[in-house]
Amino acid sequence: MTYSSQTEKNSAGGSGITPKIAAELFESGVSVITSGDHIWRKKEVLELFASTDKVLRPANYPPNSPGKGSCVITSASGISVGVINILGRVLCSQPIALFEQWRAMSLHCVVLHRSFWLISMPKQTSEKKIAMGWFLDGKVSAVVGTHTHIPTADAKLLPKHTAYITDVGMVGSEQSVLGRDIKPVVEHFVTGLQLNLLLHPTILFCRAYL
Repeated sequence: MTYSSQTEKNSAGGSGITPKIAAELFESGVSVITSGDHIWRKKEVLELFASTDKVLRPANYPPNSPGKGSCVITSASGISVGVINILGRVLCSQPIALFEQWRAMSLHCVVLHRSFWLISMPKQTSEKKIAMGWFLDGKVSAVVGTHTHIPTADAKLLPKHTAYITDVGMVGSEQSVLGRDIKPVVEHFVTGLQLNLLLHPTILFCRAYL
């Protein structure tokens, strides 16, 4: 099976996504673009939602929000791959609760029970991501946490064969502070000044795989 999913969170200069960047990601081989609390930072995202269903907003935003929170694609090997993007409720605006949203969407997984289902979970505490992993064990193929940018050392296969990791890490500069240029970030913490935290220009990358 050949499939690639990437979170857009900071792709447009550190926040959000634009149609141009989405096109570059798709051209590079990305199959689906998931998101988090920064999805609305660029107004151009509405154009994306109108042109493709492979850019996902969090599924647990209100139903009348633009875009979709899940999709099903066919991989290069012919396997159906379902992706559900669920946003945590810690330190961000309050979308619908995670577990209730899963119950509302679980019918889709029953219909496509032979498919590969990936749950992407940005912006959440570790304990809730872990609890969601156990809650969905045997119901989906993988539960993948994101948001902290740092990969955790708990990748595992749960007893009912759901793959799980609390945070899969980031794609960004290794010589940076979460992908941003080191000097202004350090200066911000030393002085308290609100500085322009640019992305680090190096071409070295941390690559996250499951």
